[in-house]
Amino acid sequence: MSNLKDHLLSSAESRVLAQIYENSNYLEINNSRPAGKPDSRMYSMDLALLKEYLSMIEEEMRKKGIDQMGVKITLGKYPEKSDNPKIKKEYLGYQTLFISALDLGEPSAKNLLLDQQGESVNSTEDIPDFNYMSLTPP
Repeated sequence: MSNLKDHLLSSAESRVLAQIYENSNYLEINNSRPAGKPDSRMYSMDLALLKEYLSMIEEEMRKKGIDQMGVKITLGKYPEKSDNPKIKKEYLGYQTLFISALDLGEPSAKNLLLDQQGESVNSTEDIPDFNYMSLTPP
């Protein structure tokens, strides 16, 4: 088991990382966006809902016999137009993130299975991802 202390940041360390991001990647992202409409930069979620999701994926990975359970956080972007009722209209066209179950026990190249059509799929692909949280801005 990892030592939690090895993974914690102080508030000051977090501010440094956020500032570096804002002055580099975020600046570049916003150069291609409409003036006055900067992309999302922070993502917030209800702690109880996140805990429920983590419990659900832990149980699903346990059923699959996965011992080294992890999560993967992936950046994405909502489409400019969508009829998906889960996406708030004011979030269309904004960056988001989603959380996925991840088997840490195998390198990513070996973390694949073949589906019935012979295509590669991740061993946790059928476990739902977590999204539809609050974005700031807008």
